Amino acid sequence: MNEPVAYHPNKNSISVEQKDQLLSYLNDKLEIDFSQYSESSVRRRISKILMELKFSDVEEYIKYLDQQPNPREVFIEKFTVNVTEMFRDPFFYSCFGRLIQQLASEKDHIKIWSAGCSSGEEILSLAILLKENNLLHKASILGTDLSAAILDLAKSKTYKHRHIANYEESYKEAGGKFSLEKYYSQDGENVIFHDDLYHSISFMENDLMTTPPASDFDIIICRNVLIYFNPQLQNSILGKFCTCLNDGGHLILGSKESIIFFEDRNAFVEIEPESSIYKKVK
Repeated sequence: MNEPVAYHPNKNSISVEQKDQLLSYLNDKLEIDFSQYSESSVRRRISKILMELKFSDVEEYIKYLDQQPNPREVFIEKFTVNVTEMFRDPFFYSCFGRLIQQLASEKDHIKIWSAGCSSGEEILSLAILLKENNLLHKASILGTDLSAAILDLAKSKTYKHRHIANYEESYKEAGGKFSLEKYYSQDGENVIFHDDLYHSISFMENDLMTTPPASDFDIIICRNVLIYFNPQLQNSILGKFCTCLNDGGHLILGSKESIIFFEDRNAFVEIEPESSIYKKVK
């Protein structure tokens, strides 16, 4: 049997027709609706998958998925972008530290949702900052993601030791008070973070396009996720976030994201432009 021909997408990625063929299959067979994702992002991601797997076209990829025991999870794991690290963008975490101190002076409990939490580095960073401000016991953090497999990584509390040096530098820039060594034990090439950081953390599989996992949040963090959605879907998701936030609650997006596509954007006031932090005012 001949080996599949390696796929070489041009700079504009696969054709619209091939994209539509795969999205139709995903919707009909796997109950995955990516029709409202950004056109360029979808075509770019599918092209990358075809190139990595050395498939010549979408039809070969569909046949491959049909042969998998869990094709839905196989696709989601490949398609979703999981670029994350601890204390990524230290300035944001400095802002977060000030925000939680303010909220703690006003509330007995702080309820946080990290939407699109990926493999958990962001949530772990939040927990460390809360602990260092003696506020972890006053908080609950829910982490959600579309991929069950990536959530399993987050639940494992285990990360590669080789990344810690970079994390340590960002942690210090974010205002960390100690050393990350205080919070983990080394196990060969890995580090395992201590259980006490996770007592206030829970994880749940959730698709942002469907029903939110809970409500009455004081903080919703969804950084670098909306950029993959078209304006209509951004508006829909931002509406859900607004509904799930308490009055006076805070929405935090990625530094290159905004609420520009939200039809009720007057419900928020931007309080930290550089870190895209918004406060719900109505």
